[in-house]
Amino acid sequence: VINTGTVTVNGSIGTNIGTLWLNKFTGDVSFNGSVQISLLRMDANAVYNLAFMGSTNSIADFSTTTPFNTTGNLTLGSSASSTFTIGGKAFNLLTPSDGGPTSVTLAGTFTTTLATAGAGSITLGGSGVTLLMAADVSLNSTASNGNITINSALNDLVSGANKALTLNAGTGSISMTGALSNMGNLTFTGNKIAWSAAIGGVEALTLQTTTNSRVINLLGASDAGASTLDITKAQFDLLGTNFTLIT
Repeated sequence: VINTGTVTVNGSIGTNIGTLWLNKFTGDVSFNGSVQISLLRMDANAVYNLAFMGSTNSIADFSTTTPFNTTGNLTLGSSASSTFTIGGKAFNLLTPSDGGPTSVTLAGTFTTTLATAGAGSITLGGSGVTLLMAADVSLNSTASNGNITINSALNDLVSGANKALTLNAGTGSISMTGALSNMGNLTFTGNKIAWSAAIGGVEALTLQTTTNSRVINLLGASDAGASTLDITKAQFDLLGTNFTLIT
């Protein structure tokens, strides 16, 4: 895929594809069918909009240190049933100042496949990044128990009805510094779960550890340390009042 302009691929890309090279700097690139790619190659200083809209998607590795390096808009998935397996690198997106996407729209289930402890972490958002959900979203880093970090706000009413967000870090940690607003069901699984901005929703909020024997401390003045799950009074006060259930 070369140079500028609009490129649209309507069919699926099968498992016999080795390297897919987006040798391009501006414009739009859309893959409307499922993709199975051994290596996704993207050039430095790209500013194009990139969309993968197929139902079943797998990218085994990336040529860059971090995936999806373009300062354009990144769209991954078209419905709650879309699936993505991300290998080779952590699913840690750069911010625009470092070459990452200006906006990220997600739909479906995203699973990192690296198995080395912590290697399959997931980091989304940050300075200058708009995060959107086009449908229910699930982020899963349990293969490596990698940490999951959300650094931008998510307002579910921006893109439609209240949608579900599921974060599963295994025995890793979940950290959220951006506010979550107008959400549907929220399910967060990790041995440490922390947030520093408001979390609001209209359905159930579930906070749970992967290690069943882990001590959970509620409404303390501070975090007791790395070996416990702590929901401090300050964090509790950031939870919205419209949840139907909090467990």
